[in-house]
Amino acid sequence: MGRLYSPYSVNQLDKEETYRNDEMALHHLMPLIERGDKDAAICGILLTRNTDSRVYNLEIALRICRILIASDASSMQGLGYITMVEIYDGMNDYGNAFQAYYTWAQQGNALCEYTVGSCFYPGRGVNEDIDQAAYWWYKAAQHGNEDATNAVNEIINIGNGDFQAGVQNIKNSKLREQNQHDGYGNSQGATSKSSGCYVATCVYGSYDCPEVWTLRRFRDNDLASTWYGRTFIKLYYAFSPTIVKLLGNNKLFRYRWRKRLDKLVLKLQKRGVLSTPYSDKKW
Repeated sequence: MGRLYSPYSVNQLDKEETYRNDEMALHHLMPLIERGDKDAAICGILLTRNTDSRVYNLEIALRICRILIASDASSMQGLGYITMVEIYDGMNDYGNAFQAYYTWAQQGNALCEYTVGSCFYPGRGVNEDIDQAAYWWYKAAQHGNEDATNAVNEIINIGNGDFQAGVQNIKNSKLREQNQHDGYGNSQGATSKSSGCYVATCVYGSYDCPEVWTLRRFRDNDLASTWYGRTFIKLYYAFSPTIVKLLGNNKLFRYRWRKRLDKLVLKLQKRGVLSTPYSDKKW
């Protein structure tokens, strides 16, 4: 009579077999990846980024990305840069994420050009520089990126039809904001970067980034237009600073909230809420 296994033991055996298969697969994939096999590289990245796999290892995933980037094929380079950025973003390593975006932007990738501008604007992974932000948005717009085109058009509107005047007005506005109330009862001298959208700022690493610009527009133009929306805002600003203070450094907290906020941001952007630079309304 054959040996009987409990469901638990069967599941354990299946899991151990999967682990062994993952290790063997990665062992055989690496030489193929080294020789430039794109399909092998994709499999290797999926294995090493799968948290349920025994071979989960972001350092190996980044190594595969560097192999792809060093190849001669632009499609493989693009896959390497995109994956590398996703890994660094997930690790909240904005400095290395910016470097990956910047390198690919210099090769004319419109999405990366726009993203580089969106990093320069709030100083995310790089020193804040409004002129550089405007420069990269303009380049991305020339290469057909829709978000960059919206950003450039908004800057032109801010400058009453003059792009450079709009850039200067934004720089002046950001300087003024450093010495003004943020509109929600903060004391003189507080900046909007240290207040408002506390959870989103914690999750995305900056008060000035495309995702938070979208959420701030939603707050000012939708939530604040109704009495129950304004009540929510007051409650949010009453409790969220304490929540962020207690849990803001917790990776699981940031991971779970980022998944939720990403879905909300995507939904709002599909409704037409912009992700371009934004100055809060005063209340």
